Amino acid sequence: MDESRRPATGDIFTPPVVVRPPTRGARPYRRVEIYGRLVGKAYDEADVSEFIRRAGVDDPDLDDPDLVGWRGGDRTVWSAEPAPHPGEAPTGPVGSASEETASERTASEETVSGDTAGGNTAPEEPATAPEPAE
Repeated sequence: MDESRRPATGDIFTPPVVVRPPTRGARPYRRVEIYGRLVGKAYDEADVSEFIRRAGVDDPDLDDPDLVGWRGGDRTVWSAEPAPHPGEAPTGPVGSASEETASERTASEETVSGDTAGGNTAPEEPATAPEPAE
């Protein structure tokens, strides 16, 4: 890129090629945009290179930040990690010090949900399922 056309330090710069974060699902992909136009879905680095070649760059350098902007992970990330459901404990090694018991979670949730200063007035759900009547 010609130095006279390079944005000054501190300016917001968007490279011509932007690779969006991976989608969720059985066959994740990343959307590829060139100069703000969606050009296709990439399932791997080779797909990104092919889109750039079709746009006129013979030997694209996918690590060049002046050419490619990777969003939601670098060129090695091709699947999205599923987000934990609300109220679900993060997964980690069994027996780790950060793991809390169900009763500890319930006690801390009651403390937080009892605070209405933040506008949280939603009804609470029972911590455990009710026992069936006999």
